[in-house]
Amino acid sequence: MKKIISLAAFLVGLVMFTSCQKEEMVQNEVSAKFTITVPQEVSTRAYGDGMYDAKNVIIGVFDDKGIEKFRQVLPWGKDVFTQEVELTFVIGRSYQMVFWAQYGDAYGDCESMPLDKITMPYAASNQENLDAFYAYVPVFKVTSDFSKSVTMKRPFAQVNFATTVGDLDEGIAAGLGTEAVVTVSNVAKTLDLFTGETSDYGTVTVPATKFAKDAQGKYFQIEVEGTNYDVVAMNYFLVADKGSADGKITSEMTLAVGDVNLTVPTANMKRNYRTNIVGELLTGEGKFSITIDPIFTSDFNEDIVDHL
Repeated sequence: MKKIISLAAFLVGLVMFTSCQKEEMVQNEVSAKFTITVPQEVSTRAYGDGMYDAKNVIIGVFDDKGIEKFRQVLPWGKDVFTQEVELTFVIGRSYQMVFWAQYGDAYGDCESMPLDKITMPYAASNQENLDAFYAYVPVFKVTSDFSKSVTMKRPFAQVNFATTVGDLDEGIAAGLGTEAVVTVSNVAKTLDLFTGETSDYGTVTVPATKFAKDAQGKYFQIEVEGTNYDVVAMNYFLVADKGSADGKITSEMTLAVGDVNLTVPTANMKRNYRTNIVGELLTGEGKFSITIDPIFTSDFNEDIVDHL
C-alpha cells in the first residue's frame, strides 16, 4: 500500500514538475516584431517590366557563435517596400540575424541554402533575377519584448552598358553579331553575410550574352538624364563596402561586341549604386578607348559623347 501511495505521489510530483518546466519555458519566451524595409527609391527592379522582383525574404536566426537556430521564409509581393513579421526568442540568450531577399531560388533553395556566405554567379549578362537585398543584425541579448527596424540594400553594384536607340540594330546589320562580353576588374565573387566583407577578388569576364529583349521583342531600355538607351549588357558585381573614399571602387571595364572593343580605364562602382556607361557604343569608325569623368549622383552616369 505504501508503495502504491509512493508511486502515486511520485507521478503527481512528476506532472507538477513537468507543468512547471513548461510554464517556465513559456515565461522565458518573448515576442519580437521586425519591420523589414527595402528603400522605395532603389526599387527591386533592374530594368524592364519588373517581372523579377525579389519575391522571397529569408530570415536566418543564429546564436552568438554563428549556429543557425531557425529560419523563416516570407513571400515578398510586387511593389511591396515594407513588411512586418513576428518572431519568438528566449530571454537571456544572444542572437544575430541575416535577412536576404531574392527572386525564387536565384542564389539557392530558400529553405536550405547557407546564409553565411553568398557566391556571385557571373554566368551571363542581363540576369534580372539576380537582383537581391541584404541586411545583418549584429549580436544582441534578449531581455524583454522588443521591436526592430531592418533596412535591406543591394550588396553589389549594378553596371549598365547601354547605347543610343537604333545603334544595336545598326551594329547587327554591320555584322557585329547579337552578343556582348563584359570584363570588369577589381570585383569580388564572395560575400560574407555576417561581416559584410567581400573576398575572392579579381577580374571577372561575363561570357557572351545575347542582347536582352522584352516580351514584345523590343530591347530593354534605361533612362539616363532624360535620354533613353538600349541595354547592351547589365550585370551585378560584388564590391567592397569600405577601404576607399565614400565606398567607391575604381575599375577597368571592357565591352566586346563582335570586333568592337570599348575600354573604360577608370569607371567607378559603389554598393547599391548603378554605374551607367552610355553613348553610341557600337557604330563608330574602328576601335576606340574612352576615359570617363564620373558624375557622382544616385547613379554614376558615364556619358560617352565622341568616338576616338
